[in-house]
Amino acid sequence: NTTGLLREFVAQGLGLRFPHRVAFGLLFDPETAQAAHAAGVGAEIERAIGKSVPTYAGMSPDPLFGRFTVRALSDGRTVLTGPMMTGAPVNLGPSACLEIDGVLIAVVSGKAQLLDRVLLSMVGIDASHMQVIGVKSSNHFRADFTPIASRWNYDFPDYRRYAPPTLNVENTGGDVQFTKGRWYDPFNRNKFKGDYPIFGKQNF
Repeated sequence: NTTGLLREFVAQGLGLRFPHRVAFGLLFDPETAQAAHAAGVGAEIERAIGKSVPTYAGMSPDPLFGRFTVRALSDGRTVLTGPMMTGAPVNLGPSACLEIDGVLIAVVSGKAQLLDRVLLSMVGIDASHMQVIGVKSSNHFRADFTPIASRWNYDFPDYRRYAPPTLNVENTGGDVQFTKGRWYDPFNRNKFKGDYPIFGKQNF
């Protein structure tokens, strides 16, 4: 029910960059799920979703307040199809897909890890069409999500260990933890020397 990663998705504009191809779940929030069912598909609801809870590092981020569009509704009943617990029936109660700024959020009324893609499709989210998925799970999600995950095509963050972001560290000799490659760069990541696919996931 925590919202830290979801809050960053919205703050970084991921849903605006990849409209309807960014998903997040499962968010345990029975009250919001009920509000979505009461409003109906296509309606907008304004509320705070999620919950702030104690963690080892202090309180987790506050609930995310915003205006959400109800994209799909579900009774929360489905059968797992992935490698983990194949065939097991699931009942997560009233569930919904909400959208804010292009980010699709799977909201459920029962606590569960997102260990199977069917838990997204249950509320109308096709995981195979997503560019980014925020998976609220420990290790159990790997078996079903690994086949659709890109192991290669990811960007390093703009992280500078010592030099402030305003400096051009390439010219000042500052230390950069993650160096972004260029097509003509023989020393760092680029497609021409096979560091990641030219297209797709397996075409190097």
